Amino acid sequence: MNVQTPVTTSGQVHVNPAEIERELLRVWRETAALDMSAQPTQGAERDTRVRAILSNFVIISRADDQTVPAGHIDDIVTAMCVSYPSRFFILRCGDVNGPELDTSVSSRCVLARSGAHVCSEELHVRASEAGLRFVPNLLRSLYAADVPVVLLLVGDALGGTSASGVRTLIRTLEAEANMTVFDSGNFADFGAGLNVLKDATGVGLDDVSSRALRRDLNWYRLERWRVLIAEQFDAERYAQGVTNISRVRLTCAVEPKMLHDGFVPSESLLLGAWFSIALGWEISGRGRNQGSIQFTPVSGGPSREITFLPSDVELSAVNAGRTTDVEIEIESGAGTMFLAFSRNLSEGSLHIATENSMAATGVSPFCDFSTMKVPFRVYQDEDLLPLPLHSGARDTLFPAVCGRAGEMSRLLRETSS
Repeated sequence: MNVQTPVTTSGQVHVNPAEIERELLRVWRETAALDMSAQPTQGAERDTRVRAILSNFVIISRADDQTVPAGHIDDIVTAMCVSYPSRFFILRCGDVNGPELDTSVSSRCVLARSGAHVCSEELHVRASEAGLRFVPNLLRSLYAADVPVVLLLVGDALGGTSASGVRTLIRTLEAEANMTVFDSGNFADFGAGLNVLKDATGVGLDDVSSRALRRDLNWYRLERWRVLIAEQFDAERYAQGVTNISRVRLTCAVEPKMLHDGFVPSESLLLGAWFSIALGWEISGRGRNQGSIQFTPVSGGPSREITFLPSDVELSAVNAGRTTDVEIEIESGAGTMFLAFSRNLSEGSLHIATENSMAATGVSPFCDFSTMKVPFRVYQDEDLLPLPLHSGARDTLFPAVCGRAGEMSRLLRETSS
């Protein structure tokens, strides 16, 4: 949709749960009457409002979750109203200060190029721990027909004091959903986070019996990393070096103590797991150094290693948990080559450098050095969400990478204790 003006919203109107559908019908009838009574002037057609529902989009968050920034959910709904207008169900679970169930409705419209206001409906539901049992039937009665159901887990939706009730709710809702979207970047412990997700939904990420497709925003966040790294080995200069990669170092913005205790950010774990699977490496045990894992190539040969290191950049809300540097070491009979990727979050770029050591042939080290810079923007959740929604096929690589990342996480935790 080509948007010309900012999205406009109506205020929330509190309504009894049993009256929600009736209230929505009343609003749209009044809107239609106003549109029909508009004077037939040149600009009158620009006041036409169109209700668009591409999905039943259920946003689930915990009332006591401090990891969700103020306005974050509103930003998501605003962005989705533009790219994927839906009937939005905004669930705030485990509210200890309110009634068992509190509901309200609102709308959000965007002016399209056609001149019409394309509007989405919003149904806000606040439920206490005891009130969560009423939510599934409420949503079933309000789902728009003939469009998919999408669940979005925001923040640490599966943790906190209301975890048990929220997990039960998610399991019930996912049984009737077409897609569940989550962000493993919110997992403090990747392996434990996967187990909690499996416990909440009842099936693993790679279980094809699941009705709902699983989509991890963290995996989409890594796409630029994966494409740029793979592109380097498409070049003739490095194509033969893939089988000679001996070590991969991943640097992430995290407190050193976290890495020392075996907690590697999910983004770096997924990237490391992708490396190992793409290169045909199998886990063989802990590495020689802290934060490292040894691998054995399926095709045979000496052991390989992936190491996770803390970045020396100052931690901030923008870079926390992000991968900042990747270094690939390629060994051959002629010497060692280093392929390095360094991300600059502040300027939205990635520097790619190669250092080619010919020490084995008597030539001074690093005699060959080259560098280039490419764009690498920081994506917010609302930027990434349209990607999984427009992809209907099952991703066969992602479950394998997730499983490998879970193994690596458990090994790192075990060896650090």
